[in-house]
Amino acid sequence: MITRIDLPLRVPFDSEQTVIDHLNRVCFMFGPNGSGKTTVSRLIANESTSADPKYLHWDDGGAISTYVYNRDFIEQNFRHVDNVPGVFTIGKDSVEAQKAIDDLTAKIEKEEKSAKAAQANLDQSEADCEHLTGQLQEACWQIRRDLPGSFQPALKGTGKKSAFYDKVIKTLSSLQPDEPTPDAQELDQNATLVFDDTKTAVPQIPPVDFSDILTLEETPVLKKVIVGKEDLPITAIISELGNSDWVATGRHYIGEGPICPFCQQPTITKDFKTQLEQFFDRTYADDIETLHQTTNRYKSLTSEASSQIEGILNSYASFLSSDKLRASLEEFRRITQLNLSALADKGTNPSLPVTLGSCSDTCKEIASLLESAREKVGEHNRIVSNRASLRKTTTDSIWKYISLQAKPRIQPLQEQAEVLAKRINGLTSSVQKSEERISSWRANRDTAEKRITNVRETADTINDLLVRFGFTNFKLDVADDNKSYRIIRENGDLVENTLSEGESSFLAFLYFYNLMSGSQTTTGVSEKRVVVIDDPITSMDADVLFVTSSLVRRLAQQARSKEGPIDQLIVLTHNITFHKEITYSRAGDGESQTSYYFIRKRVGHSTIARCAKNPISSTYKLLWQELYSADCRPLTAQNVARRIVETFFKLMGGIDIDQLVSGMSSPDREVARSFLSWANAGSHSAFDDETFINTGATTESYRHVLESLFESTGYADHCHHMIQLAQQSQAST
Repeated sequence: MITRIDLPLRVPFDSEQTVIDHLNRVCFMFGPNGSGKTTVSRLIANESTSADPKYLHWDDGGAISTYVYNRDFIEQNFRHVDNVPGVFTIGKDSVEAQKAIDDLTAKIEKEEKSAKAAQANLDQSEADCEHLTGQLQEACWQIRRDLPGSFQPALKGTGKKSAFYDKVIKTLSSLQPDEPTPDAQELDQNATLVFDDTKTAVPQIPPVDFSDILTLEETPVLKKVIVGKEDLPITAIISELGNSDWVATGRHYIGEGPICPFCQQPTITKDFKTQLEQFFDRTYADDIETLHQTTNRYKSLTSEASSQIEGILNSYASFLSSDKLRASLEEFRRITQLNLSALADKGTNPSLPVTLGSCSDTCKEIASLLESAREKVGEHNRIVSNRASLRKTTTDSIWKYISLQAKPRIQPLQEQAEVLAKRINGLTSSVQKSEERISSWRANRDTAEKRITNVRETADTINDLLVRFGFTNFKLDVADDNKSYRIIRENGDLVENTLSEGESSFLAFLYFYNLMSGSQTTTGVSEKRVVVIDDPITSMDADVLFVTSSLVRRLAQQARSKEGPIDQLIVLTHNITFHKEITYSRAGDGESQTSYYFIRKRVGHSTIARCAKNPISSTYKLLWQELYSADCRPLTAQNVARRIVETFFKLMGGIDIDQLVSGMSSPDREVARSFLSWANAGSHSAFDDETFINTGATTESYRHVLESLFESTGYADHCHHMIQLAQQSQAST
């Protein structure tokens, strides 16, 4: 069923966008000639067959077959009187076949409802799945945003969320359940090398040797008490005083003479000098020399090692655990500095034994850190030298890392997606099976219809109606092909172009009416359809008009009851009598399923308004509505006022209107004569030398004079009642 029509901005609906909405099972549209009724019917006809409709809106059932009766239909089907397309209907005597077709139709309709419900659930499930897929893609995309720049070459071809998500899912499906996650930092380093052709090999980290330093820390002389010879006379006094180191230092101040450099007395004898030289013999000198060499070498080696490590820190930072190595270096410097202080003390007091602090553990830590860095340098150089072959391996590792990062985020959503996928598969299967059943039943129905449909039943029905209403000089005759008709006279001759307009109109409508319960092919007789009828009573006399009205009412009843193929009926007319007849319905006939519309002609364009109730009650009532409408023009008001007077007072009789007018005072008298002159055209030459000129302000004058006439004749209450009805009608539309 059509629910809304958006009329394009075309003549006569070109002033503003016009929408015909709230269409019901039965729709009646009233409008004068030239107001745009045929424009509406043609739009429906064209849109219903368009592959891309823009102006028609359908209910949930979607578009169905649409039949439009207007001048185009008549021209298309009655262009050749010897080849009118046949109307196939089911023969009246095919009761059992009709029942079988009805049963199939009922099954089809029931299955269509089931398929429609399943399709609605399927559409919703697919929408939910699409939304869920969007969430999955976004979850993966968030991971992509946080990836280091070095990974970008591995992500080529996945610049869209959907492609990136698909790659993640594909990678996850190829991994083992306990697959470890690659190290991100290591991947970053490898990717930088593999994908950056500017990266080159790096010289290996030079070795740092701590063995000599550790050996010097254990030099025996450091723990030795270095003193002079023990079997000399002065040994006793030196030992007793414990000033061997003081004497060793002081002896360097003794000169050639006997004067002591400290007490300035002649106490320095030759024998004393000899004993001093003998006390500090060669052994003592060698120990002192060994001590000095140890101190100097320890200082040199530790300084060199410290500088070497510092250089490595500066040159190989990207390969090192720099913080750890820096801390170990500081510890090394702290220990060696303490040891150098101890060595300095030993040098000042050789007789004092010293034990140096060991930096063995620190050296091992430094050596371990440097060895780890060397391995990284080696790996770096290996990757650089094998860059081409490692790109695929690195790319695979990157995607493994990404996918394992995404897994905990998307797993709950994937579980929901799996449930939806099963539901979608089930609903898809259900819809497909329904469509297969519907297709099979339709094929069976078409086969049944082909066997029992014929064009002769329609011809007999139409001919019977023609005879009953006095059209006895022409009829429909089934052509030799049993698929079409000829329009012939009683003697068998073709009518050619000799039918009157009224005869043609009635025949065409009877043809269309029978088509609504049939088809122009051997199948499709039972298909649902929308029926549009545009002014079918052109040139018909009163009797035929009432017959046509009765048939249209029957179509309306079928649409309201939903029994038969008529799903919706839209009727457009300008004839008030016909409109009154087709809109008549008994109580309970489905007035709630009926919509009314009024098409008005404005200056240069038309408008369509939906009415709360039937806007046309009678010609007489319509005249009052026109006269008291806000846009009634002077010339229109003059003619309408005349028709109201003519209609009412002719009906009442016995009232001399001319006498009443003569008794009026000016200017009411002239106004009344101006519209009464239309009723007496030819009986008066002029207004007895009195004139009245229409202006924009005279419409109210016509209303005033009309009311005066009714008051003068005692029908003021009637006049006021009709004015009130007219104003109420204006307000409702």
